[in-house]
Amino acid sequence: MAILDPLQFRLGDPELMKSALQNVSDGVLVLNQDNCIVWLNKSAVRILGVIEAEVTGKNLVDLFPGFGGGDFITSLAKCYADHTIFQFEDYYSMLDANIEFIAFPGAALRMCLFRDVTQRYRVRDATPDGWRNSSKSEVQADMYRAVVDSIGDPVLIAELDPMDRARHRILYVNNAFERRTGYPHEEAIDASPEIVFGERTDLHALARIAIAVYGGRVASEEMEFYRKDRSSYWAAISVAKVFDREDGSFVYVAIHHDLDERKAQEIAAARREEFVRSVIESLPAEVVMIDSKSNIVAVNRSASRSGWHFDESIPRSYLEIATHILGAKGAERIASGIRDVLARKIDRFSVDVNAAREDRARWLHVDVVPNVLASEETGVVISHTDVTERVLGAQRLSWVADHDALTGLPNRHLLIRELRDAISNCGPENLLGLIFLDLDGFRRVNDTLGHEAGDELLTEVAMRLSFSSHRNELIARLGGDEFVILVPDASPNLINGIASNIIDAISEPYTSISSQISLSIAQGVAITSDKTFPAADLLRQADTAMYRAKEQGRNKVVFFDEEMATQLATRLELESALKVAITSDQLTQVYQPIVEIDSGKVVAFEALLRWNHITRGPIRPYEVIALAEDAGIMQSLGKWVLRRAARQVREWLNQGVRVPVSVNVSVNQLVGSFLEEVSSTVEEFAIEPALLHLEVTESAVMADPKLSISTLQELSDMGFSIMMDDFGTGQSTLAALKGLPVDAVKLDQSFVSGLDASEGPDAQIVDAVVRLTTALGLHAIAEGVETGFQASSLSASGCRYAQGYHFLYPSSAEQALAYMRQKGIGVWKPASK
Repeated sequence: MAILDPLQFRLGDPELMKSALQNVSDGVLVLNQDNCIVWLNKSAVRILGVIEAEVTGKNLVDLFPGFGGGDFITSLAKCYADHTIFQFEDYYSMLDANIEFIAFPGAALRMCLFRDVTQRYRVRDATPDGWRNSSKSEVQADMYRAVVDSIGDPVLIAELDPMDRARHRILYVNNAFERRTGYPHEEAIDASPEIVFGERTDLHALARIAIAVYGGRVASEEMEFYRKDRSSYWAAISVAKVFDREDGSFVYVAIHHDLDERKAQEIAAARREEFVRSVIESLPAEVVMIDSKSNIVAVNRSASRSGWHFDESIPRSYLEIATHILGAKGAERIASGIRDVLARKIDRFSVDVNAAREDRARWLHVDVVPNVLASEETGVVISHTDVTERVLGAQRLSWVADHDALTGLPNRHLLIRELRDAISNCGPENLLGLIFLDLDGFRRVNDTLGHEAGDELLTEVAMRLSFSSHRNELIARLGGDEFVILVPDASPNLINGIASNIIDAISEPYTSISSQISLSIAQGVAITSDKTFPAADLLRQADTAMYRAKEQGRNKVVFFDEEMATQLATRLELESALKVAITSDQLTQVYQPIVEIDSGKVVAFEALLRWNHITRGPIRPYEVIALAEDAGIMQSLGKWVLRRAARQVREWLNQGVRVPVSVNVSVNQLVGSFLEEVSSTVEEFAIEPALLHLEVTESAVMADPKLSISTLQELSDMGFSIMMDDFGTGQSTLAALKGLPVDAVKLDQSFVSGLDASEGPDAQIVDAVVRLTTALGLHAIAEGVETGFQASSLSASGCRYAQGYHFLYPSSAEQALAYMRQKGIGVWKPASK
């Protein structure tokens, strides 16, 4: 108790208390006899969220409005009167927390302590019997001990004789010290304060503390201390001299404020920073860090090898080196991004820079971001990643996407883009011309010499077109044997001259192919000066003029005119009307039977499309197909036909009639999602695939044989019957049929019509085709049978099935049903190939 006698006097002085209690984590208040605030520590300011100057002098009730109700102030006054410690705990709505409040009586000034105990539950005896029964001096000693013990941070009170280090010993520790260090009270008392020191204790910090304390100042440092088990912890220590003794020694108090969590975060951050730095150092990308003045402050190994030099003694400008490595244009683009990032206008700047060198192409992807590793938020980090392969690969892919694979000329996609740009730049003084070219006789080359020769011929034509162009014309291949030439700054005379050169170039014999071939060409021309003219319409005008040129003969050049404009407008109107007809159910289907010639029984029907235009009347089927193909809606039209045929099969099944229906499939339908479309259709109408036959033309298959055969094979595997329509009018041979998954061949009516002349070549052709088809295990179906003689001749040749006007004109579903019931229904058997 004697140890605390001088201490109790000094702790009664608020000015000296500041040095000991200022950094305590609990709130500390000093009140006068009227319960007005004389002083409060930093924690009190923080917990209550007040400004010290504004609350100094205010009453305690004003600082804690509503806290504890009337009991709080009443009980506090009673404890002061009884000279007892006041302890009170209640929920305080202003802070949304449970607050523990402890007050200690005093003659002039009173000390109060409060803390947030929401997460803890304590039971304390507010007026211990021992304190009530003690003398006044004992009560005061215990009171100050209670103050120290109530502090949540470790507190150590020690004496030190500067002349005798043996007298550096602990006089007192509070409960928090015991919990924090593991040293019990009885073990710590009289021990040296150095029991909490260890191998990483900062000796320089200790020296600074000693100097400050000797000089009567409060010392504050952040240090690493050690527990009894020698594990370490971090704390912010505040040390203040309490009083001097006559023999030269003095007593001081040290308060440890826990920093473990903050230090753990700092250590983790330091480790992350070190990790990031090591990762950056090992990156293949060239990483350069610069300050706010664009001077280089650090580079990684990759950057150093590539010429990004850093010298601490000589500041080097990033832009100076970038100009040398990336070129002036690239450096300026990056400089602009650096300025924006430094000004915090943007969070990140990225750009691909062409850093080509004399010996090779080189592209760098440059990223500029704020330097988060810098101690101050200044400077940026710039990474330079070699993306040469990616950029060159993208350029190659872009070239492939915009160019024809066979000829290397621009394709339709690139043509349309260039055409739109050219239209936007044309005008009365600089007309824009478009020449649409189509080869005459090219199909004959494919039919006689095969696709390889046809491809070789197209490549030669492309070369001749390129050589015949001597200005800045753009030459593109649309597909097949169709080419387009875009002519800026055009005039009729200029275009006629170009067209004449093209005719001369194309008409020269083609001796590079095994057979000498001569071609002619049809050219249609459209010209505009309208900056707003649609590119697709200009291309359509040139296409229309090209077809007129074909009608006039070989090597003709036709300019689009008003008459053709009227025809084109009509065609566009029909295309638009067809789109509406598909979606509004204005189309119909009729059905023509496929019969067994000898028995007359119906084995299947072919579904045929009909369109009765609301004002123009019936539109011929081949015109409907051409309109759909030009308008790009062939897939929509084909889907309508497919679904209507499947629905009719279902309706006949519901009437007890089982008969297949065949539909025509175009080349446009064989791509995309046709397999899924067909599969979902039969599933929707609950019909067997065998009841839906698919007719494809030779031209549809041969347009892309590999894709077509793969698609047809999958359809055949699913159970659909495949028929080759209009056989004999294209380029296929019977031998080629062996590789196709077809069940039947429909012999074109052009051969059937010649059967009336029994000795003519058509009869021999039909006879040969039927015999060879049968030998291949396929069915032969004759189309366009109009007379009984034709039917008899076909039967005599071994042809089992036929269709045509001789049996029944294309009829409605009701008429077709009546015909079936009259003639009977035969059984269609799949091919046995």
